[in-house]
Amino acid sequence: RARRKAAGHFHHGDLAEQLALVAAELLDAKGPDGVTMKAVASRLGVTDAAIYRHYAGRDALLAEVLVRGFGAFVAAHQSAQEGVGDAFASIRAYGRTYVRFAMANPGWFRLQFSRAATEGLAQIPGVLARMAGAERARQELLVRWRPALPEGDDRVADLYRLVWGTVHGLAQFVVERVFQLVRTDEERVAAADVAIDLLVDALRARRGPPAAESPGP
Repeated sequence: RARRKAAGHFHHGDLAEQLALVAAELLDAKGPDGVTMKAVASRLGVTDAAIYRHYAGRDALLAEVLVRGFGAFVAAHQSAQEGVGDAFASIRAYGRTYVRFAMANPGWFRLQFSRAATEGLAQIPGVLARMAGAERARQELLVRWRPALPEGDDRVADLYRLVWGTVHGLAQFVVERVFQLVRTDEERVAAADVAIDLLVDALRARRGPPAAESPGP
């Protein structure tokens, strides 16, 4: 967690790092509108002017939070895929990790998938370059998920969109607490898990049994 400047010290020390941490905390607690330079400075016990030595403005600070959160998001998915067996287990792991990361980082989740991010923050020089690893991770998933399709069906990009769209919607329901027939966060996550399992079961049924191997000579 972020820490205030020590009493009696003129400089904070690692201010750039602490600014990003405070901005992330405010983002989760109050949303993007709650991330102001004044609020960040007050939380850390520094002057507004000190912030501008590290970030050109509020958008630059939010962009830093966006990039760091996205890196953690991708890393969580890559970690969840380690040791996973078949394509269906991979899809299930992807879905469950997505929902749990969104729930643990609601402010970042709302910001990442907003027009403010895609049409504003992502256009700040250097931001997209720092998020380029996401495309490599996505291509790895396409390779993993290809066996989930029936023989001769090469629509793996469409499969990715189906899974991503479904899982993102479930994560949105969990974060905004709009799932019906459940009352607690634990029940919401459990409901999302059941929906992900149903999606995986439907994909497995659609593919059918794997093709039998040709008998040897």
